[in-house]
Order: sequence, then C-alpha cells, then structure tokens
Amino acid sequence: MTDSTSLELPPLYESLTWLTPLSEERAAHHVAFLSDPAPTEVLDMGCGWGELLLRVLTSAPQPLDYAAALRALRALVLPGGRLVYGEAIWSATPHPAATALLNGRDDEYLTQDALREQISAAGFEVVDDDQASVQEWDVFEAGYRDRFTRWLEANDADHPAAEQVRRQYEQQRAAYEEGYRGVLGMAYFRLRG
Repeated sequence: MTDSTSLELPPLYESLTWLTPLSEERAAHHVAFLSDPAPTEVLDMGCGWGELLLRVLTSAPQPLDYAAALRALRALVLPGGRLVYGEAIWSATPHPAATALLNGRDDEYLTQDALREQISAAGFEVVDDDQASVQEWDVFEAGYRDRFTRWLEANDADHPAAEQVRRQYEQQRAAYEEGYRGVLGMAYFRLRG
C-alpha cells in the first residue's frame, strides 16, 4: 500500500487556470469590471495563484509604486537592520523594442539614481549598490529559455505543441537579444534601517 502523504502529484496550476469553478467568459467579465477605468490600486484577497489579478494588471497595467513598497519594507526592518533590495531598472534609455513586453510603457522602471533617491526618502541608508552585468543577464536569459529547450528535447518534434514551444523560445530570445539586452537592468542595494 502506498502512503498518500508521500505521493508527489503535479501542482494544480498545471491542470487548472483558476482555483475555483470559473469560466473564461466569466473571468473576462470580472477583468473588464475591475480594469475599466484603470484602477490606481488592485488587491487580490482570494486563494489561488493570482491568475485573475495578473489578467487585470495586463488589461490595465500600472506603474510600480516604489514609494509605497519601500515604506512597507522600511516598517519591517528594525533600526540598524540590514536589507538587500533588488529591483529592475532602466540601465539605458528605453526604446520601443525594449518596452515591447511592457505594452510599450517606459514608466514601469526607474533609473538606478532615481531609485536610490526613493530608497533614501523611505528612510533607508544606502550602504552601497551595484548592477547586474550584461554577462549575468546573458546567463539568466539562457537559463530562462532552457525550459523550452528541455521541453523540446523531451518531446517528439511532431508533438502538437512543439511549434508553439519553438515560437515561445524564439520570441523570448528576440525580445532579449534584440530588445531589452543592456537596457533593462537589475540593481542591488545594500541598505541599513
């Protein structure tokens, strides 16, 4: 007899879009209600993996509220406590190919200097900061695309989804190499409360 507590089943999100009985049509109705007009804040208090929230944010994208997030973090860090804060930034002036994945918005990220000002305004001491190198990004992006490669290696070339997976691989490669490589950065701030 097999102990059911040690049985590892695939996660539910691989089989279900929602962790509730909800059709695509009803979900679209909910998304339209929540995103038109575009809200200034969105809160998801349900259980699940946030699929409806992600769709609302796709429908009505919002710039990140760095000040609110940093204030919330500051409230959690004791005086003298330390925090490493990593955040995406613009390393260079964004252009349409770099912002394509962000629905063409260049207000989604700040520069490293502008983010440093926001961090200081929230009450943190910036001990030092630096930025991920292009080489680190290249390794990250190659690893990100590797899931497509591994899928293709594990499945037959004539699998019904093979063309879609090849297309996703190529879209990701092109978005990075021809779009945001060297423009989208990642800054790491070492902070003291």
